Amino acid sequence: MLKKIIGSVLVISALMVGLVAFAQNTPAGANQPTTLACVASAVAAREAAIQSAFGTFSTTMTSAFTKRASDLATAWTIADKTTRNTAIKIAHTTFRASKIEARKTYNTARQTAWQQFSAARKACKAPATGEDNSVDAL
Repeated sequence: MLKKIIGSVLVISALMVGLVAFAQNTPAGANQPTTLACVASAVAAREAAIQSAFGTFSTTMTSAFTKRASDLATAWTIADKTTRNTAIKIAHTTFRASKIEARKTYNTARQTAWQQFSAARKACKAPATGEDNSVDAL
């Protein structure tokens, strides 16, 4: 427990040092209240879009898991081994395809959100934020 607390304190300290360094390297115009408000609005829009995309991803995955469970339950009522194994394989193949499509749709929406954020940030005449756009990737 003590190791976790110490580790957390060290991580937070490292982040604070990074924030201070970033703040010192930020051009003067970026600290103007209008620029800050503009970028904050762009960040809020980006985060809302990513949350919406993840909500859709979550709903899609829940449906895929539900369908797989139903398909497997049905498959295990089939007495013929060959037919049952075919049904099981189809259930897993269908699930895998749904999972791939859900991830692809989410990542496309996430990338779009980041591209729109970048354009909005540039319209605010603000420098790059230094945020990692891959942190939301699945």
